[in-house]
Amino acid sequence: MALKYLIDECLHMGLTKVARAAGCRAEHVVHRGLTGAPDWKILEFMVRLDYVLVTNNAKDFRKLAGSTEIHPGMILILPNVPPRKQSVLFSLVLEYLDDREDLIDRVIEISEHHEISEYELPKMA
Repeated sequence: MALKYLIDECLHMGLTKVARAAGCRAEHVVHRGLTGAPDWKILEFMVRLDYVLVTNNAKDFRKLAGSTEIHPGMILILPNVPPRKQSVLFSLVLEYLDDREDLIDRVIEISEHHEISEYELPKMA
């Protein structure tokens, strides 16, 4: 099963087009009726429907996802950069992921300098 992405509202809606151009399924939280939704509700939605979350809100979502039994994965675009740069960084992550079928409990971080790191999110007690 191919990865599908949920773009958080802190990121530009155009990232859905970037994903689709790469042959991936993507939706923005705005289009799913989650505008202004609390982070826990977005996490619940992504886990229930198996979306990899793409966000800039690293601190809150690391903590929330670390408290879940399992999560479908996260992509963190750090720091907050203009929409055009977000598109470039997200494209690089999509290339990095290539044909991966899951990111279960994994986090992919990309910096404004194009540095990609991948790690497992530690579980919180």
